[in-house]
Amino acid sequence: MLILLQFVGTSKLVLKILNENEVKTHIKRFKSYNWKIALRQRILKIIKYQNRRKENYRKKYQKNNKSSHIYIR
Repeated sequence: MLILLQFVGTSKLVLKILNENEVKTHIKRFKSYNWKIALRQRILKIIKYQNRRKENYRKKYQKNNKSSHIYIR
């Protein structure tokens, strides 16, 4: 767990992602990789996905509403 927290700042996110089943399936998928690298890739992928969702939400709001304090950062 400590190793993973070095890769990603937010421990909550790591805890949310890495339940045991997900770790096991993920290691199976990336047998050629080192497991740390595989988990790091998984975490970064999820962060990227979340950022994209935030961005899309923000764009949608920008069209409808001009006040800046509503945006989710």
